[in-house]
Amino acid sequence: MIKRRNAARGNEFIVVSPEVNHTAWFATMHLRCRPGGEAAVAAGIAKGIVSLSGASVPDEVSRFLGGIDWGDVESIGGVKKEEISNAARKIAEAAAVKTYISNIFARIGAPALTTAFAELATRSCAGEWEFNPQFVQQNTFGIYKELAGTSSGASIENILTDDVKGLIVLGVDLFSSYPAQIVENALRSKKFLATTQQFWNQTAERANVVIPAANLIEKSGTVSIAVDEDLVRKDTVAPPGGAISEGEFLTLVASEMGHELTQTEVSRGEAKRSGTCRGIAEEWKDYCSGMSALASAKTILIPWSEAVHVADGAISRHLHWSDITCPEPELMVSREIAKGLNITDGAMVTVSSAAGEVTLRAQTSGKLEGGVVAATIHFPSVRKLFPWNFDKQRGEVVFAPVSVELKVKEAG
Repeated sequence: MIKRRNAARGNEFIVVSPEVNHTAWFATMHLRCRPGGEAAVAAGIAKGIVSLSGASVPDEVSRFLGGIDWGDVESIGGVKKEEISNAARKIAEAAAVKTYISNIFARIGAPALTTAFAELATRSCAGEWEFNPQFVQQNTFGIYKELAGTSSGASIENILTDDVKGLIVLGVDLFSSYPAQIVENALRSKKFLATTQQFWNQTAERANVVIPAANLIEKSGTVSIAVDEDLVRKDTVAPPGGAISEGEFLTLVASEMGHELTQTEVSRGEAKRSGTCRGIAEEWKDYCSGMSALASAKTILIPWSEAVHVADGAISRHLHWSDITCPEPELMVSREIAKGLNITDGAMVTVSSAAGEVTLRAQTSGKLEGGVVAATIHFPSVRKLFPWNFDKQRGEVVFAPVSVELKVKEAG
């Protein structure tokens, strides 16, 4: 009934993804790409729309799109030229276009490129348009603004060096958020770790000092969220005894060190749009090379986002409803893989990658096809399967679909 009511609206709903997720289920056109193939499909759509609309684009982009080979788009993206061109035509002819792109934990293999092509395609439409990048941090080509400052990924890179001897961690469960072995080894080697935490988690277990942290509704002040505004909280609920805010913690630490911290007005800094697309051809070349290497993989693992969890699951794993509906990570396998390896629902399967190994309970899913498996990314044990890859140009940790091997464990 819900799907019929959605179809009755009469609008086109085009989705690009390697799996049949909740959004793709409602699509009037699902461009089912290879794992990591979103950028190639988006490039093909942009190429088609620019050709149809005659939109003015930067010279480098125009040369790049003109030089894109449709054979590469099809082989890397996994979607036929006819399907991509049909989608481009529908978008170009629409009276209004809204584009949403979301990259929660590697849902997209090359998010910076995909974002660039998606916005280019959207802006090239003749009608009204709206572009909404969500849960993406890339700013390679100045496509959209982000808060200026040091990213968490860059901070983690610093921890990997010998220059950092101790850490103060404010509220983040580092061992859960960045479970790669190289990071865990670096964190374990530090001589001192103090942290504020709402829950007793992996970081708290490894810390020398743990301070109970007030949560969002228990502290006043300014909160910068992932949209173009700040939230200023004044009237809040008092925290339980002993719990303090990060600001209070830092003020007390500074006082013990003989310094006084005072409140000050801080302006919101933002990275400026570059206004250029220099480097897009080189990044496309690197992307194609990576996808070609992945093409030889027999089985590819993609991250799966479970609705009851949020981001890395550091908080949501402690909540009652997630403990009921998704208490542990699960491996979803395509029907083809289940048949080929004789995997039954509930069987324990060991998943191995170049980065690590984990044993998960398997479930056959019609949302996947071919040699594709997916695992709930909100658990550290699953994220350990993805190699640590810090992109210095974009200043962030890059997740991407990864080649894995599966082995069914013997019962008992």
